[in-house]
Amino acid sequence: MKNKITKIISIAILLNILIFIINILNQGFTDIVLKTIKSIGTTFIFSIIYTCILTLHEKKEYKIFSTTSLILCSIGYFLTTLIAWELIDFCIVLCDSSESISRNFLLSLIILSLSSAHISLILNIKNKNNTIKYLKRTVIFLSTVLDIFILLSLFNIITLHFIYIPALTILVLLIIITTIITLLLGKSIKRQPRKKLLQQ
Repeated sequence: MKNKITKIISIAILLNILIFIINILNQGFTDIVLKTIKSIGTTFIFSIIYTCILTLHEKKEYKIFSTTSLILCSIGYFLTTLIAWELIDFCIVLCDSSESISRNFLLSLIILSLSSAHISLILNIKNKNNTIKYLKRTVIFLSTVLDIFILLSLFNIITLHFIYIPALTILVLLIIITTIITLLLGKSIKRQPRKKLLQQ
């Protein structure tokens, strides 16, 4: 699956670049060129998300999570690409309208795709060290809380007051810090046994 998706993404990027070059040479900086740039950006961002999730998908213990994440990511990528090419009204995403449900649905898919990539990155750290285990659980818990809060506010289930902004800022900072610490510790603890073996 990883190879197939990688090929599809590579073909999509190459086609966009080809369209971009042809239009720049023939007509200069046109509307199509701008759409192509947005499409290339979308494909590049989602390719990073796919890489994180696909790496986790290869491990049997997280198949349900990774498969669900891939489905959500694929739908999100498809819809975002349609918006980049303006095949879906861009106002649905940015403006308050009668179609705000569609806007919220798309934004939810993008948020969940990014969150899935982040959690996949954390779950990919294979280490039996207790500190790493607790840090991984903390990162996943904080990330889930943030996602739930954003989704609830997005669908107006809760109202986002200015009082919540400092709390959200602290939550985001905690997620960033714990993620960095977890990744660094995961790498450093893996290297230690190798060094001991080399010394022996």
